Amino acid sequence: MIPDSLRRLPQIIKGWADGGLHVFCLAFVVYMLTVGPDVSLWDSGEFVCCAAGLDVGHPPGAPLYWLLLRLAVIVFPSGCEALACSVVSALCSALAATLLSLIFREALLWWAQSKPGLKVSRLALCVGQTAAGLSWAFADSVWAIAVETEVYGAASALAFAILWLSMLWRRRVACAQAPGALIPLVCFLVGVSAGVHWLGWLTLPLAAAVVASTRGRWAMLAASLGGCVAVVMLTWLASGHLFDLALLLDVAAVNLFSLPVGVGWGIGALLLPLVLLGLALFAVRPIVRHVSVAFFLVSLGFLSAAVPFLRAGGTALSIGSPSNAQSLSDYLSRRQYGNRPLVYGPTYASRPDGLTSEARVDYDPVAHRYVASEIPVDYSYPPSQLSFMPRMTSQSPQALWAYNVWAQPDAWPDSIPSFAANARFLLSYQVGHMMVRYVLWNLCGRQNADIGDGGYLSGNFISGFEPLDEARLHMVSYDSPASGQYALFGIPLLLAIVGIVLIVRKSPVRLSALFLLWVAIAGPGLAFYLNMPPYEPRERDYVFLLLYAALFLAAAVALFAIFLKVGNFRWAKIPSALLLALALPVLMAAQGWTSHNRSGNTLVRDLATSILNLCPPDAVIVVGGDNDTYPLWYAQQVLGHRRDVRVVNIGLLGSDWYAAQLLRAGRSDAPLRMTHGSLASRSQLQSLWLLPTATDTLPLSDIRPAANSSLGQSFYLPTSRIALPLADTSIVLNVQKESLDPAELLLLEIASENPARPVCLMPDVVSTANLGLDPFVKNLGPISFLVPDTAIFSPQHLWQIFRGAIHLPDASTFTPSPDEVSQLMRLRIRRFANTVAADALARSDAQSALQALRGSLSWLPADFGELDSDLIRSAVLLHQAGDHFLARSVLTTLASRCSLQLRRAQALADYAPSTARTIVDGLSPFTLSLIDALRSTGNADVALSLANLISSLPVAG
Repeated sequence: MIPDSLRRLPQIIKGWADGGLHVFCLAFVVYMLTVGPDVSLWDSGEFVCCAAGLDVGHPPGAPLYWLLLRLAVIVFPSGCEALACSVVSALCSALAATLLSLIFREALLWWAQSKPGLKVSRLALCVGQTAAGLSWAFADSVWAIAVETEVYGAASALAFAILWLSMLWRRRVACAQAPGALIPLVCFLVGVSAGVHWLGWLTLPLAAAVVASTRGRWAMLAASLGGCVAVVMLTWLASGHLFDLALLLDVAAVNLFSLPVGVGWGIGALLLPLVLLGLALFAVRPIVRHVSVAFFLVSLGFLSAAVPFLRAGGTALSIGSPSNAQSLSDYLSRRQYGNRPLVYGPTYASRPDGLTSEARVDYDPVAHRYVASEIPVDYSYPPSQLSFMPRMTSQSPQALWAYNVWAQPDAWPDSIPSFAANARFLLSYQVGHMMVRYVLWNLCGRQNADIGDGGYLSGNFISGFEPLDEARLHMVSYDSPASGQYALFGIPLLLAIVGIVLIVRKSPVRLSALFLLWVAIAGPGLAFYLNMPPYEPRERDYVFLLLYAALFLAAAVALFAIFLKVGNFRWAKIPSALLLALALPVLMAAQGWTSHNRSGNTLVRDLATSILNLCPPDAVIVVGGDNDTYPLWYAQQVLGHRRDVRVVNIGLLGSDWYAAQLLRAGRSDAPLRMTHGSLASRSQLQSLWLLPTATDTLPLSDIRPAANSSLGQSFYLPTSRIALPLADTSIVLNVQKESLDPAELLLLEIASENPARPVCLMPDVVSTANLGLDPFVKNLGPISFLVPDTAIFSPQHLWQIFRGAIHLPDASTFTPSPDEVSQLMRLRIRRFANTVAADALARSDAQSALQALRGSLSWLPADFGELDSDLIRSAVLLHQAGDHFLARSVLTTLASRCSLQLRRAQALADYAPSTARTIVDGLSPFTLSLIDALRSTGNADVALSLANLISSLPVAG
């Protein structure tokens, strides 16, 4: 007799398939097989810090997501904080893929309802669901954010949940069923998105149109426009404006009643939800009750802004320090990032005629009161200097060059670009180079993971068919998958095009209009709103996740239509279902596995701990951007490694909140002393203008504040020669700049006023040459020492530092991302190893030299990163130390890579002569040094082959 549990098994399996559980399981399994066990570059380290210590991350924050990560950290064993957060990202991304599959199911049921008598089999629905969900899950941009700690998986899940619930509501209403509490749940998810990421709000116009679809086309149009207005309003409210009343109440509570900071803000923040709840409970008219319930549920999500407010004062990491009502408003409005005009505003050629100021209330902790103030927030421009739809706003040299390349404005760069020029930049760069290129990455293939600059060598899409790609990009050969390259042979793109045609021609007008609206909002509409500047430090492909979802839905429609044709044959039903459901996801998973597999990759953590190990006890290390800073914060605050080292971010050093934090003690070290730190913490420190006409030397300690001004402090110094007193000596800096910004002044004061704390610099974070510091800096490669004790740089001590500090994984055990390879190259670890090896050989210690050189080559093999002279030096030292085989291997690898680049330059000579010439000119010094090294190490055959190649290339002549 068959047990009831087994008898029900087919129905259970069918229910799982209908609910997309198989999509969730397959996506999550793949993610867990490729998830990173530790932090990655960019925001991952900061997010893990926020989870481990409930710290405050960069504005506008993701407080509800931090709480979710915090729960995962509590559940996982100690020491697995980074893995716990990455698992949350994988879970959210797999859930988003499942919800997308359910959206496909609802859309197909909608289509079936419009055709009386048509029945869609459960198997056909499963084919489309599986293809839609898993194809999106294994897309390049989606997979990348699913296997590291990022917020976009959760944001996508919220967006898809909002749309799916609205479609479920529409089906229940159309079938005369009770819709239940689906709309209130949608409202609650809208509010939750405020504490995760605003990306979730992009589906609001779609959800509104779906709900209104039962009332006709014009109702759908009005609802979609209302949804767009709702997105704008929600974004405006989330930028701090919802709490304007709370700010005023906090000012009154502190100034009038001497209550603690935050009491009035808390009352004001709770006031609106309580009023809405009262209306929902006691209003007579049903429409008032329904609207009140909806807005009450939305407002609950906004209360997550209290998390950074409550945690700002007691955490090790508090970016923006939103510890009072005004600073919280600044935090939520992302004031530190500035503004990008969308519809009307200045351009790169606009000339200001003054400053615009903003009234505010700053909290004075000494007087315990809010003080009214007015600060300049931006330049003001006459109407003649403003333009409609300003797309080109940056005045940096790189951006100006890009504007000319992509838009070719008239009278560039001195005249205001015309509306037509702005439109050209929008279409050519922001839509074409950014959005369309990202779409083709995910649906066609990717050349490599380098940042695309519009040239032939980096960041382009590829088809995977070598003749086609060579005809378009003039590539000689394909890069390795480790470079981020993969090819989908245009199959998803072709299916998406077929699916779009089917949706427009075969589906109901309302459904096809909904799809086209999705594409318009998540694609060109988002590109217009973001107004992306040219050549940002990283690719922004993750912002178009919802657009990729729409296109993979279209591809699934094409596969569904194919199944309806071939599935009529009984013998082909199951095989064709498996093939059509899984072929595309399997292809994408197989092609993207190498470039997305982070399993076993602990490189970022090892880099961070190695950098901290290089620092002397109680040191101060000055770092630059996110990739320098967040891993070090993670190593110190989560792993508890070298907390005696104070990390100082030079980009934040001039900020008032950051200066105030440095003046306080860290978790395991004393506060930093800075004469003008208190002035900077009150936002009253501006540039120091130098007058190089005088030859006198001004001691740094003699710099005094000028007259007080609400606009800050500007210092006019009579000389550019500054005496910097140190612990046991004094040096004179001959500054080669017109002015010093606040960060540079505070950096010099840190070095001068904290004599017991050595100052270390990571590469390229501050212009030591312009500050006159070059003669007083000892460069080890990974870090530099400012005015060091030269005794610690004896050859024996260098070897001890190298051997004891740097611990990186063997490159054969994992595949580092191109970003990680770039970070490794930037730290110049090969150069450090060469220095240590050369000193060891000078002491006739060949064994230590080989140890250092082999170690650096295991971390950074000869085929990693850009070609650089340090590798040639490593090979020569290997030869001198007796390892002739490895020396020849390194040199022949370099010769092969050099030859490949020269051939690539030759292929580009007729199409992009300036690019080809740039490649050759950049390679020429390296190539000559390589030929000399080959000859000096007894590899004349390889040297001759490389020389013959060069002579045969006309472009190298």
